[in-house]
Amino acid sequence: MKCQCINKIFDLSVTSMGPTRMVIEDQSVWMDDSGFDYGVTFDVNIKSLTARGINVTIPLAVNRRNILTAKELWGGNKDQCIKDDIYCFTVVSCGIPMSINRSFLPNAKCAVDALWGKKRDSKDEQTIDEINRLINTIESQIILDRGEQAKDTHKILRDKLKGLICECCN
Repeated sequence: MKCQCINKIFDLSVTSMGPTRMVIEDQSVWMDDSGFDYGVTFDVNIKSLTARGINVTIPLAVNRRNILTAKELWGGNKDQCIKDDIYCFTVVSCGIPMSINRSFLPNAKCAVDALWGKKRDSKDEQTIDEINRLINTIESQIILDRGEQAKDTHKILRDKLKGLICECCN
């Protein structure tokens, strides 16, 4: 029987297709020597790092794009919006637990787009710049493995978006 193991690098790219679909692409480095088989799927635990309460283990396709909806993440409706959040992805490969954090911010980015469409003055432009800076900061903090700082920045972003009315799922 061949073993399915990640070769030290567990990596997932997380993007979106609108606010209702999370796209997760496995970019891990898998063992491919004799005796190893990276298989077709592997189980990944997905947990929100804020108070949203998402904590689910699902199979992801290896080296492919996986499209998740609210249905897979928490049993919601497949057309339901997935809230912006910071997620921890955990896998156990050959007995070794591996975790990474990733941000999912399509609604904040949608809010920026909506604000650009309604921009009336320099105050609106300042708000757009502030939101963009917060989005970029969260994404940088995640890349630098500063999950706690990213959570704090995410709270600031969420508070900033609360007062705004747009077509997105804040």
